[in-house]
Amino acid sequence: MPLVLFFQLLTCLLHVLVLAFWGSVTVYLASSGRSDYRYWDVWTNNMTTANSSQPESNGTLSLLRGYVDRLKCELTLYIVNHNLSGQEVLLYLAQIYIFFVFKWIISFADGLSHMALAAAFSSYYWTFRKPQNVPFFAVLNGLCLTARYHLGSVAFGSLIVASGFPIHLVLQCTDSRPKKYDNRFTRCCKCCLRWLVNFIKVPNCWNSSKNSKCSNKTAYAMIAMHGEDFCASINDAFMLLKRKADRSPFGGVLVEWCPGRGGVLVAVLGRVMGFLLMIGQFVIVGTVAILSFHIFNRRVDAFNKYPPELYYYLVPVATVSYAAYVITSRFSSVYIVAVNTFYLCLLEDCERNDGSKEKPYFMSKELMKILGKKNKFRDVESECERGHCDGTSQNYETAQ
Repeated sequence: MPLVLFFQLLTCLLHVLVLAFWGSVTVYLASSGRSDYRYWDVWTNNMTTANSSQPESNGTLSLLRGYVDRLKCELTLYIVNHNLSGQEVLLYLAQIYIFFVFKWIISFADGLSHMALAAAFSSYYWTFRKPQNVPFFAVLNGLCLTARYHLGSVAFGSLIVASGFPIHLVLQCTDSRPKKYDNRFTRCCKCCLRWLVNFIKVPNCWNSSKNSKCSNKTAYAMIAMHGEDFCASINDAFMLLKRKADRSPFGGVLVEWCPGRGGVLVAVLGRVMGFLLMIGQFVIVGTVAILSFHIFNRRVDAFNKYPPELYYYLVPVATVSYAAYVITSRFSSVYIVAVNTFYLCLLEDCERNDGSKEKPYFMSKELMKILGKKNKFRDVESECERGHCDGTSQNYETAQ
């Protein structure tokens, strides 16, 4: 699967297009109000008392015709009245709506990428002969399957993530002012929000939408494995994790408490993975920030002739550092998807199979050695070569 890492470039391109669309629409909406123009004296740098919303028809210009060369008409601000009219209220509502759509589309692009990667990793796990029987374009196959069958599930999951932000704001407002707004209506709304949180199977996500993202990623992995709808997949994942796992205190990663040294390794998987990824991101972003600071500040003699002298050199430094953070986050998310998907596949494999000839383990030999498990017959690959299995995950479904 050589296209796994490069697949994130498509996701980054989608993010850039969505960000450009949202920024352009937001600017157009922000500049659609009534504008305020003022005249400035260029020589003295003083503002005149003349001001108008239509500078071409300003009567002051005829009185100051002798000073036209000294005056400069500039846009100062867009007038915002405290007593909002119906049109201005619609503009504010349009801004909120566009921001919600932006969050939804960004979450949709992330969900599409996550499900395509999860389909590729699950096809790798549920294959006996690794990597011989794994498709070369497994990620593209997963993307095609997602686009054909599971776009509705991705849209519904991304809607839950986008809705987590306003729910978070409402809960924060109701919790920060309990005495002033403590009545039956607010308590009823609070109970409804709690019910909504429990309905989407997001435990302990009272004050954050981060756990809803983790829950959706788990559902996407189950959809990639079984091909069911979103609600059934998130319920199956929740019940599987409830039967086989405890919750790790780090990053929402679920771990299994197995006997032996393999159980200890799996139990600390979430902490080790998050810690290593965090250190890697800090090292990369810190290195890029330091290098860009010295280059744009003209402290490196070899690069002094390339960047021009800047008044605010911290702006390109911050931009480059943020771009490095986004790129490292996108590529590290591939590793997170792989770990979460393989972990769910491992739980499913341990629950449904026992290592017998009829129900063999699909995990690799290295993983079986770590977990202290083994198949009860000699070689699964030899059985596949004899025609007893087809070497793919289809044999897993028929063996159940």
